[in-house]
Parts: sequence; C-alpha cells; structure tokens
Amino acid sequence: MIDTIIMDENQLLEIQERQEAEIEFLAAAYTAEEAWITTSTRSCIESDRNLIGRAWKQFSIHRRLKLPIDPREHEKIMSIEEVCDHGVIGKEESSFITIELILTMPCRYPVDPTCALDIQAKIDEISPNIPARKLAVDAIPNLIQVCTEIARDEFIEEAVLVILSIAEEWVDSEWNDIIHE
Repeated sequence: MIDTIIMDENQLLEIQERQEAEIEFLAAAYTAEEAWITTSTRSCIESDRNLIGRAWKQFSIHRRLKLPIDPREHEKIMSIEEVCDHGVIGKEESSFITIELILTMPCRYPVDPTCALDIQAKIDEISPNIPARKLAVDAIPNLIQVCTEIARDEFIEEAVLVILSIAEEWVDSEWNDIIHE
C-alpha cells in the first residue's frame, strides 16, 4: 500500500505552478493545429485531506499525430475527395490517419510520483475511412501502452513533453513497421 502524501498549501501552489509552466511551454512549442489545451474544474477525490473536495483546474493536453498511410493506399485515394461531417477532406489530409493523443494531469501531478498522467487516444473523425484506419485503431492500445510506461516512470516528473516526444517516435518507428507489414 502506498502511503498518502499530505500536502500543505505551499506544495499545492507548487503543483499548480509546475503544471502551468508545462502548459505554457507546450503552447510555445506547438501550433494550435498540432496541440491544444483544455481545462475543466474538478473536485479532487484523492485521499489527502487537503485535496478532498477542493476545486482543481485540470489540464488536458491534446496532441494531433498524423500517421502516414501506405503509399499504395495513398495512390488509390489521391484522386478522390471524401466528404464527412466536418466537410471535404482534400488530397493532403487523405494521405494521413489522424490520432488525437490526450494527456490529462491528475491533482498531484507532477509532485507526487504515484500520480501519473492519464493517457488516452482516439482516431480523429476527419480521418479518411480506408483500410489503414483499421490498422490505426488496432495500433492505438500499443501507443497508449508505450506512453503510459513513460508516464509511470517515477524518475520523470514533468513528463508531458517526454511523452509527446515518445509518441512522435512511435509514429516514426512502430507505426512505420505496422503500415509496411
């Protein structure tokens, strides 16, 4: 059983400042098309008496990852445009499957090493409906697993940028292997 870490007001302020510093860095490092931040106000349900019921600004980082499709598939769809709920998908967009990677900061992140980022991923609705899309859907659990392993590394405190870099490496290596099998 993990001991509960009791936090004082200074530690709570440190958590907020460190989270906000990561967010500011990400906002400078990525365009709004590549990554964006959402916030919500949550009530912490941690076992720490200083956090229970406390309103907390929770950040979620959304990173758009473009998975290039197999060149043979690309040739099949380059001459067409697909229509979806979001409008027309042009030639450039149809050469990628787009995944949205979502990292959510829990209340005590990054101060408490037992509070790892929550990691989710989903196919972007504007991705073309082609056979490579199924490969992407099947590959998402692997991407989440790779990112989660990094998030749970107790020696990495501010993990957001590290995880986003690992996700980009995953696209270049793992996805490349999957699409060329």
